[in-house]
Amino acid sequence: FKTINDSLGHQAGDELLIQFSLRLQQLLRHEDLLVRMGGDEFVVLISEQFKDSRQAALQAQRLATHLLDALGEPLQVMDNEIQTSVSLGITVFPFQTADGLDDVIRQADTAMYHAKSKGRNQIRFFHEELERQARRRLKLESELRTALDEQQFEIYYQPQVSSASGLLVGAEALLRWRHPEKGLLEPAEYIQIMEDTGLIVSAGRWLLEEIVRQVKAWSSAGYCHDQMRVAVNISPSQLQIDGFGDWVEKLLERYDLSPACLIFEITETLLLPDDSACVDVMQHLERLGITFSVDDFGTGYSSLFVLQRSSIGQLKIAQQFVHDLKSATTLEDRSRSNALALIRAIVSMAKALGMGVVAEGIETPLQRKMLEQQGCDRMQGFLFSHPVKADEMSRLLDRQLTQSQPHVPPPADGR
Repeated sequence: FKTINDSLGHQAGDELLIQFSLRLQQLLRHEDLLVRMGGDEFVVLISEQFKDSRQAALQAQRLATHLLDALGEPLQVMDNEIQTSVSLGITVFPFQTADGLDDVIRQADTAMYHAKSKGRNQIRFFHEELERQARRRLKLESELRTALDEQQFEIYYQPQVSSASGLLVGAEALLRWRHPEKGLLEPAEYIQIMEDTGLIVSAGRWLLEEIVRQVKAWSSAGYCHDQMRVAVNISPSQLQIDGFGDWVEKLLERYDLSPACLIFEITETLLLPDDSACVDVMQHLERLGITFSVDDFGTGYSSLFVLQRSSIGQLKIAQQFVHDLKSATTLEDRSRSNALALIRAIVSMAKALGMGVVAEGIETPLQRKMLEQQGCDRMQGFLFSHPVKADEMSRLLDRQLTQSQPHVPPPADGR
C-alpha cells in the first residue's frame, strides 16, 4: 500500500482502498460486519453460533481462504492494474479467552502480524504462544535500540580463498550482537527485527564505516592486492535512503580507499522488475567501482531478464546447495546429485554473463573439490576458517604476506 502511495500518489491509494472495500463487501454476507480500522487494515466480524472452537476455526479458515484467493485478483485503479495481497489474522471468541472487544481485536492483530512475518499472503490464528512471541519481540526491539546506543555490536570477518591459488583473497564482513546477558546471538534472532524497525539503517551505516576504516588499515599495511575484496551485506532499506550513494562516495574519499576493495551483497528481491527504487543508487555505486553480488542465489525469485540487464558482478551460490553436497560420501555420488546439477547451471550462467561465482558453507575437502571442478572462483566456509575478529584476520593476512615474500639472505659480513 505504501508503494502505491509513493509511486502513484495518495489519490491512487485512496481509490485502491475504495475498490478493495467494495470487493470485501461483495465477498461477505449482509449480516457480517466490515470495518476499516485505519491505513490498509480492515476488521471482519463474523457472528455465528458453533458448538466448539474446532467448528468455529474450521469455518473461519474456509472464509479466510476464500478471501485470500478473491482479494488476490487484480484491481483497476486510475488506468493501472494493481495486484494486491492480504495477510489474515484470526481469533475465535469466546473459545479464545479475551477480556472485552479490545482484547479480541488485539488478538486478531497479533495473528495478522504473525502472518505478515511468515512471508505475507498468509493466514494465521491467534494463540497464547503468539502473544508471548510478540512480547519477546517488543523486548528485543528495546534491547536492540540500547545495543546501538551502547555499541554492543561487533564485526567478524569470514575469509574467502581463491579456488585457483588457494590464497586468501578477501572476506565477508558479518554484523554480530554481543548481548550483555545472553552473549553472542545468532543473526536470525535480530536481523529481521532490525529490518522491520529501520534500525538496520543506523547499524548498517556504522558497520560500513568500520569496514572501510579497517580495510584502509589493511591496505596501508600492505595486505591488500588487486584481488582483495571485503563483502558486506547491504539492506534494501539502506539503498532506499536519500543520499546513500553520495554518503558512500564521501566515506571512501575520507578514508582514501579504492571502491574496488568493496563488494556489496544484496538479496535477489532487489532484482525484481517492480523494485526499481534502488536502481539509481546501485548504478551510482557501480560507477564508483563497487561490485554488487547477489547473496543466496537460487533461493529467491529474481528474473533472469533483469539479471541480464543489470551490472551485477558476482553471484553467491545459496549455502543450501553446498550443504546438500554432504549427503553423499563419494565423488561419484555427488556428481549425480540435484544440488550439483543446480550449482553447475548457476556457474555456467554466471560465466556466460561475465560474473564471478562464490560458494559459501564449505566444510569438507570433497565439497571443495567438487566446487573447484565446477569453476567457482572464490570459496568460504569452516573448512578454511570460522568468522574471526579483525585482529585475527590481520594475522592471517600478515602470515600470507610473509610467506609470499622471497627470502633474502643476509650480507656476507653478517650485517
